[in-house]
Amino acid sequence: MIKKLALAASVLGAALGTFALAGPAQASLIGQTVNCFQLGDGTPGGGFLPCRPRGSAIVGPVAEFHTGEFSIDLGAESVTLRELVPANFGSTFFLTLTDLVWSNDPTATITGIANFSASGVTGMEESDVSVFDNAIVLNYTNTRWSSGSIVSFDLVTSHSQLPEPASLALFGLGLLGLGVAIRRRAQRR
Repeated sequence: MIKKLALAASVLGAALGTFALAGPAQASLIGQTVNCFQLGDGTPGGGFLPCRPRGSAIVGPVAEFHTGEFSIDLGAESVTLRELVPANFGSTFFLTLTDLVWSNDPTATITGIANFSASGVTGMEESDVSVFDNAIVLNYTNTRWSSGSIVSFDLVTSHSQLPEPASLALFGLGLLGLGVAIRRRAQRR
């Protein structure tokens, strides 16, 4: 009887352990369509403008957008701005990236940023990046971009705790095995 209980407990424990430890599949922005626009103060290049070459792009291995002053490259969960033309920005300049929806986990939302770096840019701090559920806004008001400037940061996300389908299948197999073991034991009596 003790062997039966030990077998049943180990099968159930393995199935529940797999279920409890399962997390979401690796989420990524790669292959997703995002939108970009900038807002200036009415000076040349100011006003509401979509990022070029168009207001939306599919995230891939090369820079998705450029504003004339810098390029914008999105990674799986990161953003990098590289200087194209050294520039000084006056008051009220914002860059907005929207529709940041992760493949494999569309319920993921942005909760913050990490690993912020502003090399060669004067006047830009981590606090100049505002995050929303599926969008970010960079305030580059009163910044100075010199030759070779780079601003980069990682997006911190909150993912749902739903397990991936493979983990659910493994859990189901564990329960099936437990049921078969119990049934066989009952038939032997």
